[in-house]
Amino acid sequence: MRQQPSQEGVARCGCRIYRKVTNTDGLTVAKIMAEPNISVRVAMMHVYGLDRFLLDAGAQVIDEEAGYSLVDFNVANSNAWWSLHIRALKMICPSTHTYYVNTVPPDITTVRTALDWIFNTEDYLGQLAQES
Repeated sequence: MRQQPSQEGVARCGCRIYRKVTNTDGLTVAKIMAEPNISVRVAMMHVYGLDRFLLDAGAQVIDEEAGYSLVDFNVANSNAWWSLHIRALKMICPSTHTYYVNTVPPDITTVRTALDWIFNTEDYLGQLAQES
């Protein structure tokens, strides 16, 4: 038998029900970061606009190279006790122009070391140049 969702957006089985976002005016960095489901949070970031999200979150560019940007930002939640420090590598797929953001450890300070860490290799950019 098919489960019917309740008014609160939770089915009787305990599953959370998400609806398509049609009005993005109410989205804020704080609302996005407060979302507990990471897949939904990423979708919300894309709806909000990744560049806009990073800008509104106060991201500072630490390093840029070959179309990649290493950014650093803090997100504080005024309604809770936590704040979050994030260092991430922003990448753009050259064929689809889709943005990707991968978090990296806070001690990484260059795009090159971030790429090496993400792909678990040495000299990732050098390998790309050799393949081109």
